[in-house]
Amino acid sequence: MTIFKKEKEVKICPEKMENKINYKIILLLVLGNAGLYFIINSLDENLANGIVSEVLIIFPLITCVSSFVMASLNKMSKTFGRSFFILGIGYLLIFIGETIYTLEDLVLDTSPYPSIADAFFISAYPCQIAYVIIHIKYFQPRVRKFAIIGMSLVSLLLTLTYFFISPDTLSNPSFELFYGSLFVMFSAVTLSITAYGASLFKGGFLATSWFVLLVGLIINTGADVWYYHLEALNQYDPKSPVNAMWFVGYWVVTYSLYKTKIDQK
Repeated sequence: MTIFKKEKEVKICPEKMENKINYKIILLLVLGNAGLYFIINSLDENLANGIVSEVLIIFPLITCVSSFVMASLNKMSKTFGRSFFILGIGYLLIFIGETIYTLEDLVLDTSPYPSIADAFFISAYPCQIAYVIIHIKYFQPRVRKFAIIGMSLVSLLLTLTYFFISPDTLSNPSFELFYGSLFVMFSAVTLSITAYGASLFKGGFLATSWFVLLVGLIINTGADVWYYHLEALNQYDPKSPVNAMWFVGYWVVTYSLYKTKIDQK
């Protein structure tokens, strides 16, 4: 246990954490979700849509429950317990958003995008950002200006990439194009801050879990950019490979939570 004198309360810091990536698990996650995608892709449109909707509801729920379990295991630590709880709230919001999206699409037979479900999706990003910032502030209370500038530039470049994926979207801009950019911007900010955290913890006891988390968020950010680009062009369908990216991304983030398990002995 490490005691930091800068804060009034005692900071409980993990004494031992998993420090090796099991690449067999990563490979299993990728191949398993890729196999799921190919199975879905072989089905008819309606059945594929139903299965994709169910999977996109269940997978973030699994990540949500895993986050709350981690929060419970680390309840003696204000930083780690609180951060995992906030992350769990974020994935709970995604779960609610996916549920509403599915109800509008399959039950009410209305257009699920844009819709009220988007309010839950976009509200999840601040929770993910808060999770990252809490960890960063725990180990580095002050962030240097060049780091803030660097994260801002990365976020801006990722957001601009969304606009320049296809020249056609700029020549004939639509509401969906600019609406989707809001989600891409939040996703890009989350990714850039996580990348900074991963570089900050390089070589430390959080290095492995943050690297895995970064990989998961890179996959999810790529999926977000791709999805909102498809929506702007009205080309999204349930058999799109973008869904496979979300499948893998959720499980990689969940695995990153497993890698932060603490030896309580």
